[in-house]
Amino acid sequence: MFDKMVFAAIKQQMGATVPLAKHLGIVLDDVASGTATATLPDEKHNTNHIGSQHAGALFALADTASGAAVAGAFGQKILQLRVVVSEASVKYTKTARGAIVAKAHVVGDAKALAKTVDDLGKVELPVDVELSNSENVPVAAMSFTWHVSKPKK
Repeated sequence: MFDKMVFAAIKQQMGATVPLAKHLGIVLDDVASGTATATLPDEKHNTNHIGSQHAGALFALADTASGAAVAGAFGQKILQLRVVVSEASVKYTKTARGAIVAKAHVVGDAKALAKTVDDLGKVELPVDVELSNSENVPVAAMSFTWHVSKPKK
């Protein structure tokens, strides 16, 4: 298990190195082993033509939270890995108004998936994300598959 300092470093690093998330004002609220929570603020530049949160901003929120959950699953090892989304699906279920919170979790045993990277050099890592409004009503569900591999030499 990784300590809180590792998770704090992941939050700081991701917040500083993902320009779109920074532009949208996405905040990583929590990162733990295989889980993460992030918030998209209620800002005019994040809205669409009907005044609700833009679908692209919601997708970026879920992507950010899922990436942080992946980073949390690997801890400091994430710095030596190549991590990219290989697949994503989304289901928007309710008009998203106000600040939106994304809760992401790695599907399966994060330790076993990390061991697969050690043993085989790569793994496909599924992450599910639920987005909810301030009343905790779900507004979207997303699933991501992350390709995690050791860098090519």
